[in-house]
Order: sequence, then C-alpha cells, then structure tokens
Amino acid sequence: MKNSKNDTLFRKIKNVCKNLCGTVDCCKDGQCSIKIPKNGQQLIILKGEKFRDKLSGNRTLRNELLQNNILKNKLCSDDGYKICDCMVFVNNNKVFLIELKKSGNNGSQALEQLKNGFDIIVDLAKGCKRIDIRTIFVHDGDIRSYTVKKRMQEKFICGGYSSRPYRKKCGCSIDVKRYADDQK
Repeated sequence: MKNSKNDTLFRKIKNVCKNLCGTVDCCKDGQCSIKIPKNGQQLIILKGEKFRDKLSGNRTLRNELLQNNILKNKLCSDDGYKICDCMVFVNNNKVFLIELKKSGNNGSQALEQLKNGFDIIVDLAKGCKRIDIRTIFVHDGDIRSYTVKKRMQEKFICGGYSSRPYRKKCGCSIDVKRYADDQK
C-alpha cells in the first residue's frame, strides 16, 4: 500500500491494521482506566502490546507500516521491547498514546513505554498528512520519584514531531475532539 501525502494515518491504520491488529473499546489496565468519549469523532483504539506483537510476528505488515529498520529490529528482538498500553487514532489527525500505571509501579518504565510508542507512531506517520501526537501517563496515585517528575518535563522528539507527556488520574476522560494543548 503506497501512501500519498494526502493520506491520513487514521486511514492507513483503518485500512491496513484494524482487522489484523484487533481493536478494543476502552483503554484499561487492571483497575486503572481512562474514558475516551467519541464526541462525534471516529476512533480506532489499539492495545499497544497486541499491536507490537502483531508487528513483530508479521513481516509483511511490519514492512508495509514501518520504514525505520532499527525500529523493525527492536520490535523483533527478544529483549521485551515494550510500548504504551493504548494507541488511540482519531479521524481528525490526532493520536493519543496512553500508559496506565498503578501507584507503586515503575514510573520511569511508563515513560519509556510512552517514548517507544511515540517512536513507532512517528515512523507510521511517514508519508501521511502531519498529525498531532499527545502522550498521556495515567496513574492512580502520586508520583513521588524526583526522577520521574523531572522526566515528565522532557519532550519526546523524533522525526520532526515532539510531545511532552502529561499526567492524568485513573478514571478521568480525554476530549479527543477539542484536544486543547495545555502544555505549550
């Protein structure tokens, strides 16, 4: 499937991956979840690990979607390359990457998984219309680690895109239509 600059990432995911990768109705991990009201928008919600497993196990799909050979190798490695819990593709050229963690879990690992998901989305978006990427760290408690708090200030930067992760509490919702950027 060749992409033209007029294609959207949403259409690319819908055409190539929706049936192969399996969609979910919500973003939930254990007791922690986030609400994603449609607000009139079309959504495709993919479970991150399931998406990663499909890409690593399906060479044709991997080669069709990804261009970066280093990223392809990471996906196929046995070292447990992990990505964010959910990837939400919205038909208005927006993508939400969501990592859910219970308190006491490793916040640094959560940020690493968001970064890995971010890198995959940037590579998927090559050849498509420009997208907006929002990375969200959802947790059910306070983040006490100074290192994690400091890393939350850093931007993920890759391929001309950037996103600063921001925090939400378990059970909250995100507005996929408005997509106000409160972190500029």
